[in-house]
Amino acid sequence: EFDAAVIEVAGAGFSADLSIDGLPEKDDDYLLELPKAAIATPVSQTFSLLNSSAQTIRYAFADVVAGLSLQPAIGHILAGRSQQITAAVNSNQPMSLSLESVACTFE
Repeated sequence: EFDAAVIEVAGAGFSADLSIDGLPEKDDDYLLELPKAAIATPVSQTFSLLNSSAQTIRYAFADVVAGLSLQPAIGHILAGRSQQITAAVNSNQPMSLSLESVACTFE
């Protein structure tokens, strides 16, 4: 005959309304790492914003650092759809980006 034990379990699950696909995670954030390039040589990388909610989401990138462009920087993503974003750097001057933060607000 076997003894019985009771294990109590608690937890929660969630689904983010807006998530990022195509960028590696680093310390609970995402890392957009562009390759080194010669001056006046554009470099770019794409990633996607995914809308997991049941409603259209409006997004906007704020506080974008000089020399970096995110296109489209403002937009709407329909429920269940995604939007491809292109991050690009093209500078006529030497520049260095070192873990600069760019906020993406959404509602």
